[in-house]
Amino acid sequence: MTLTMIAALGQNRELGKDNTLIWHFPQDLKFFRNQTKGHPIVMGRKTFESLPRMLPKRNHIVISRTNPELPEGVEVFSSIEAFLEAYKEVEEEIFVIGGAQIYTQMLPYADRLLLTEIEQSYDADAFFPNFGKNEFERKVLSDITENGVHYSHIEYRRGKTMNYNELLEQVKSIAKEAAEFMANGTVEKVDEKGDVANIVTNMDVATQNFVIEKLTPLIPDAIFFAEEKENQALTNEYTWIIDPIDGTTNYAYDFKHSCVSIALAYNHEPLLGAVYDPYLKELFWALKGEGAYVNGQKLSVKQNTMKSSLILIGTSPYKKDLADKTFDTLKKLFVNGRDLRRSGSAVLDLAYVAAGRVDAFYEESLSFWDYAAASLFVMEAGGCFAGENGNWGDVAPIRVLAGNPNNIEDLKALVK
Repeated sequence: MTLTMIAALGQNRELGKDNTLIWHFPQDLKFFRNQTKGHPIVMGRKTFESLPRMLPKRNHIVISRTNPELPEGVEVFSSIEAFLEAYKEVEEEIFVIGGAQIYTQMLPYADRLLLTEIEQSYDADAFFPNFGKNEFERKVLSDITENGVHYSHIEYRRGKTMNYNELLEQVKSIAKEAAEFMANGTVEKVDEKGDVANIVTNMDVATQNFVIEKLTPLIPDAIFFAEEKENQALTNEYTWIIDPIDGTTNYAYDFKHSCVSIALAYNHEPLLGAVYDPYLKELFWALKGEGAYVNGQKLSVKQNTMKSSLILIGTSPYKKDLADKTFDTLKKLFVNGRDLRRSGSAVLDLAYVAAGRVDAFYEESLSFWDYAAASLFVMEAGGCFAGENGNWGDVAPIRVLAGNPNNIEDLKALVK
């Protein structure tokens, strides 16, 4: 089976509103008819109900969790998985024609996308899913102007699957290079970013530029989310998350406890991460589903309960208005745990939880670049990572907790 998704979408991925199309282009309808004629078409129940009639010379397949009363000849499956299993041996091209939820669920299985990309935005309530364009080879089939609007028929054919193991090796090398560049650099300028505690040095900017330059060729269309730049909300696209110097204040004071952190996210989830501490010569890394490591040694969290937990903490120094909440919580953790530690590098704190060097971590307000890579280390090492007052990947800082299955619930209760 070759699975092709066919859709027309506005420049913001709009598909339609109130279960109807929001444009009418006769040449595009002809394109749709010519492409799908003689092939099975798959759709959700609402999409089927929106058709003016059954389309001739096409086998209609409907995905619906309910058991709708549909005309004779319509094939119904209760799930995407059931459909894929039934058709896996069929040597035929099958077209997915909507709606938005079906497109989203089918996207991972699609071999080809045939998209009418309209150069105009529309008021809509249904949208085509974001997809990693780096996974597809793009070909323009036609350019058309109709009713004063320009649109193109684009074919996206899925190419070779990205080799994440090879990519991780390159990222590890870049993290190490960048951290050595940072450690050997000289602090010539220190600026405050709105608060005396929130500083940026010339080396933060230089290291970030170094990392971005090295990462760009690896995934040319990837988005960058980094500390020393303006950032947009995380999307489903490949996104590099960079902390060029985690522990900037340590670095500015020559405290020698700082690192470079690089993570790659896709579909709002961490895929891989690498962190290098140039002072201890420690390289932490993880690939989703394949464990976390430091210098080749597999990481595993400790299993201590809360009362036996050594806890690394952050004080959210950029948000002094959180001081009462933070220090009230620290007292609770101190009384109910073994002891507290403060290092000045949240990335390394979380990596140390993953490595079993401490039992837990807490900070009331932490930015995405501070936890993107190291949160993966914790989870891949069998630990628990919790982002509260927000979600993983939010532009705004969130509360971060990390621990193990034996202490995380108590940790959450104490921090409330």
